[in-house]
Amino acid sequence: LYYELQTLNSTYFILDRCDKMFLLQLGVLLLSSFSSLYPQVFKNAEETNLVKRIPIGFSWWAPADDDWRSSLTGIAGARAGIELFPVKEGLTPEDGMLRLYFRSLINWRLGMGSRTTYSAMFNEVGIQAGLFTRLNITRQHSIFAGAGPLYAVEFHSFEPKYGGKKTVTQRGAALFCTLGYNFQMRDKLSLFIEFEYEHFITEGLINVIVPTAGITFGL
Repeated sequence: LYYELQTLNSTYFILDRCDKMFLLQLGVLLLSSFSSLYPQVFKNAEETNLVKRIPIGFSWWAPADDDWRSSLTGIAGARAGIELFPVKEGLTPEDGMLRLYFRSLINWRLGMGSRTTYSAMFNEVGIQAGLFTRLNITRQHSIFAGAGPLYAVEFHSFEPKYGGKKTVTQRGAALFCTLGYNFQMRDKLSLFIEFEYEHFITEGLINVIVPTAGITFGL
């Protein structure tokens, strides 16, 4: 596993111009979509509130690819960020049936090599941003879905049987899609559970499935 990663590291793990251009274009598309669907946020600020919410979640994760699943075990993860809901004066994100909003998160994940391989440790730090749609079934119950780009840096530490500790650093771009459920406990406090799939367009990085549970605070 280590030598495969070392080979890939010398070939793929530097984010190339295509990945950078892809992330830039997708970011511009997200911002332009947000501003075109909600022009009042930018033109009539006195009539519109930009409601801010802080999601904090804890997750368990697993590699989506069979090759990685046999050699790497997901241990834990955490994420936190901000959600921006444009709503008319006097309303909340729980009012109405559909809400479009923007969400950005910082992610951290920890993993370990499986017992069938030598000692290994995996850490990943990433940042993601996307457009989400929320369907309010009632004021307490809602479901949401979203997608967008992600950029991550992965650190793999290995201790082969013969040789000292070695570290491989990987970085690259991905696309994520998320589906979740939200339970509104109070006006500015809710619980959520979600499932996310991340597919890296940079070859060699680990595609993952991330179930997450957490709490959201209103500002």
